[in-house]
Amino acid sequence: MGVGEGRRQPVPRGGTVTFGVLGEARTLDPYDPDASELTYALARPVWPSLYRLGPDGTPEPYLARSLVPTDKGARLTLEAARWSNGRPIRSQDVVASAARANPPSGFAGLGVRRVDRSTVEFRGRATDWERRLARLTFVLPKGRPPSSAISGGPFILESYEPGFQAVYARNTNFWRPTSNVDYLKVRFVDSLGLLLGLLEQKKLDAAGLPSSINLDERLEQSDLQFDDALGWESLRIEFSTALPRAERVGLARLIDRSEIEAFFIREDGRLTNTTRPGPGAAGADGPWSRSWGPSSVPSSVGLAAPFGDELAQMLQRAIFERLDGAGLDVDTLLVASSGLDPPPDGGAVIVRASGAPGLRDGRSALRAFEALPLAQVETIVAWNEGLEGVRANPTFEGPLWNAEDWFVTSP
Repeated sequence: MGVGEGRRQPVPRGGTVTFGVLGEARTLDPYDPDASELTYALARPVWPSLYRLGPDGTPEPYLARSLVPTDKGARLTLEAARWSNGRPIRSQDVVASAARANPPSGFAGLGVRRVDRSTVEFRGRATDWERRLARLTFVLPKGRPPSSAISGGPFILESYEPGFQAVYARNTNFWRPTSNVDYLKVRFVDSLGLLLGLLEQKKLDAAGLPSSINLDERLEQSDLQFDDALGWESLRIEFSTALPRAERVGLARLIDRSEIEAFFIREDGRLTNTTRPGPGAAGADGPWSRSWGPSSVPSSVGLAAPFGDELAQMLQRAIFERLDGAGLDVDTLLVASSGLDPPPDGGAVIVRASGAPGLRDGRSALRAFEALPLAQVETIVAWNEGLEGVRANPTFEGPLWNAEDWFVTSP
């Protein structure tokens, strides 16, 4: 054994991690019509998927043991996995889950049939089957959340207190290596300022933080550790379908995106011409630099933004000033992140969204001008000393994507 070499120290096991997130999800069912990105993040520790995405967008097998492309699609064989009650995870669970899926799930648009207890066959097209089947392909017992606490992932959802927290306990029957920590408590917090305050007071061990101006400096001043990644997270404006297309274009032309870049994004992101940006030099390129066509301006408009998201609220204020200066009657609204929808009477909402490799702006969205991309921003997680293993993941996987790998090094 050479100088400086030695055995790798075992990872400590046990303890509880308290993690903060902004807002609260409408539902914990990832296939419910009201499911949001926070829903997906909260579902990740409980429900396995066929594949999952690493922070760089690389798919890795989860439930999938093997996948073979066919003339009409692909055939997938499952691992010998089981639910927390000991029952096997079967192909019929995959078929039932896929039947409930809508975009952006990779299941959406595919024909799925059971071949035998551990094999399913997909019919459809994909340039990369593993990547497609890593996109929100949660598998639930018979396709739905059961009434009892059952899990196929590293944690079981032990309790849920609306407006306060979700408590996860280690799944001791997990078919893969079990979680290092005993409990994971996810606290629902109203604002970035409160998240930072709770971290500084060590009432939270870690948190998923929405990017904001000078956030890196604020974290460093508070002696907080953090990880960031410029990937698929972005900010965009989504328009109400009650607005005619020409008025959507007219509003977009009044928004000064160069001002947004200079004053609000700075070095923590970049402008994007696609609602589905990705990493890399060309990741922000897209179709929105084309001519938008005829435009007109409505006399009044509602502009909503998520409550507690500092950057989104700053953008809302800057856009309000531009629209107000152009003579529009603008009604600004702050809405809980769980209820972010464009005003039904004709308006727009600023949305923060993540994504995944392979997603593109759809042709229908381009024709209808349903959204205007603003900026690609960093995904950030921060934590206090004494917790290890936390990493930012800018895909749909969310901040709890590898919670089973976290470990507590000091109480």
